[in-house]
Amino acid sequence: MAVMDLRWTRRGLGLTSLALTACLACAGDLASTGPEAEQGAPTCEEGAASASAVDLRGAGRRSLAELAALAVDGDEGERGEAIAALRGAGPAGLDAFIALHGPALAEVPPPPASSDAAGEGGIRGLLRRWPAAGEGSRGARNDARLDAAIDAICEQHGCRHTQLYWHTDLEAAMAEARASGRPILSLRLLGALGEPLSCANSRLFRTILYPALAPWLRARFVLHWSSERPAPVSTIDYGDGRQLTRTITGNSIHYVLDADGRPVDAIPGLVAPPVFQRLLERAAGLELEVRGQGEGVRQRRLADHHSQRLGELSVAWQAEMRAIGELPGRLPPRPGGARGGRTPRAADAMPLAISKMAVEMPMLGGLGIGGPTDDALWSRVADRHLGESELMPASLRAMGALEAITPAMREASARSLATDTVQNEHLHHRTIHQWFADGSAGAGTLDALNRRVYDSLFLTPRGDPTLGLAPPEVFSGLAGGGWSATR
Repeated sequence: MAVMDLRWTRRGLGLTSLALTACLACAGDLASTGPEAEQGAPTCEEGAASASAVDLRGAGRRSLAELAALAVDGDEGERGEAIAALRGAGPAGLDAFIALHGPALAEVPPPPASSDAAGEGGIRGLLRRWPAAGEGSRGARNDARLDAAIDAICEQHGCRHTQLYWHTDLEAAMAEARASGRPILSLRLLGALGEPLSCANSRLFRTILYPALAPWLRARFVLHWSSERPAPVSTIDYGDGRQLTRTITGNSIHYVLDADGRPVDAIPGLVAPPVFQRLLERAAGLELEVRGQGEGVRQRRLADHHSQRLGELSVAWQAEMRAIGELPGRLPPRPGGARGGRTPRAADAMPLAISKMAVEMPMLGGLGIGGPTDDALWSRVADRHLGESELMPASLRAMGALEAITPAMREASARSLATDTVQNEHLHHRTIHQWFADGSAGAGTLDALNRRVYDSLFLTPRGDPTLGLAPPEVFSGLAGGGWSATR
């Protein structure tokens, strides 16, 4: 009999002492602000981006190049300390690692026979996945160490395919934005970007979206991510030694922020890389236009910009309808959605992101909480945009490192991506444009806007700790509704 285990992932970064060593050596002091401080994660890892050498406790001063070598070739203790120090050096630490190991990172190992279902993120989890001395071939050991090191330096799982440095401290990202003159691209997700089992959309970001645009993203934005809440994980045990582990429900969004952390736009869900780049170019141009302006002028310009975007989307939708033989006045259909004023269920939120739904739907169906799975109109519109949703070589390379990509999988992924793109733009992004246009986009603060996005757009309100997976009015036939707690 198959057994399903539903749990919540936790970030589990762990090596606070190593991070503290790097902080003391690189930054000179400690900056313990933000939610990561409450979770026990390193919070001062980004304090010395310009450092050329750092101290390792008991090891004297080391250049970034020496640390980059130790991060792969040192013994276990040296590797952990060197990785923490490189992370603490900011983007300069990642640059030093890439400068030394770039050719090896360009070689993608074959996909693993099975994935790491534990999903433990951060340096501690990566250390545990390093082969012990003498285990496996030298090439396999080096590949594992390279991936472990760069993932921890970047704070992004699978970072060999993007080589992007992600801040987890918004204050540090704001400081870099002020120094560089670049806007901030801030990802909000369920789980942690450094975990294999972050939410489905974020996994598609780091395999389909970020690899296709990595050099451009690196040059154009300061990158930051934060966790909305842990990602719910379901494990099905088939009773014969096989297990299937997936995350279920939840959504992600990219905010474009100025150097003071104020949003100018927000791009919900997954969109095709060329579309994502166009949207970010427009948002970055808007951020530059309102930079340094007084609050009144800033708010008026934001409202004008988003009102213009609303008009452009209306014209584009009418053109889509004419192209597929529909009346131009037909409105975009809204998939899912809470009904009757009740708390949204997972089945309501699931259809709001097509690519994510393709991953989650079998699990939700097995739980008995699946919902509508298709809308013919969205599919017909998406057919007109399959060209720009073709998977790029860099994306296929990142996907292929996880599992063998068949032609059928490639075609289905491109079609889901096209549907996600048109649905996110004409439905979800349209709503966000309306909020900015009418001045109700969270009073200009990131926290207020994000709260509205997750509560009313993504249908995963913070007030529902179950994310719609355990409707309180549904009798389960289990003691306590099947709930258990480990803490």
